[in-house]
Amino acid sequence: MNLKTLSLLTAAGLAVAVAAEPVRAISFGVSPDGNQFTTTVAGATTLTFSDVATPSASPINYTKGLASYSGNGRFVAGSIGGRYAEPPNNQPAYLTLGAGQEPGPVRIDFSTALNYFGLYWGSIDSFNSISFFSQGKLLKTIVGSDIRNPANGNQQLTGARFVDFFADAGKSFDRIDLISSSAAFESDNHAYRAVPTPALLPGLIAMGAAALRKRKGEQSEQPEEVKA
Repeated sequence: MNLKTLSLLTAAGLAVAVAAEPVRAISFGVSPDGNQFTTTVAGATTLTFSDVATPSASPINYTKGLASYSGNGRFVAGSIGGRYAEPPNNQPAYLTLGAGQEPGPVRIDFSTALNYFGLYWGSIDSFNSISFFSQGKLLKTIVGSDIRNPANGNQQLTGARFVDFFADAGKSFDRIDLISSSAAFESDNHAYRAVPTPALLPGLIAMGAAALRKRKGEQSEQPEEVKA
């Protein structure tokens, strides 16, 4: 076996190892019970949907802050048996999808990259799911049974959770899809946080440019050397 063949085999082995390595991309944390209704993450913006008239039209078209909602869901209040159940936090409006009249999915596009998203997830079902994307590429899908076991649609406080989703180090996302194959996926108090831009970078660049200009000015003001 010559050196070139060995190098090719080594490269192929590394490629297989990299391909086999699982990529998490998204991690999540779950509140211990249904009593946490909103995010506790610093710097997050929360959408309560209190400005939406209910029931809204479906498909929905709602934009606020960095988030734009579209798809076959509906903003509603109260409960309709066999169709949707109000989450225990009793807010004036919440998002539902997964029934015959609002089958989903609902897509949330963000105008900038995020490193955090959270929501109050009511009556969690195993057939509810949430998918995270970055520039059109699927990063991860999380289903109701990942959050609560059993995920049996319990409509009481014990069946709801606030869930925090975090992009892993070096990762971000700019789109979320909410999906439910049956009635229903109910959620409220959606929270998000944008990836921070280095606040000091523009200042450092400006300071560096000013220092460079000053140095050039000092050099131009130096007297020319007079040779004897």
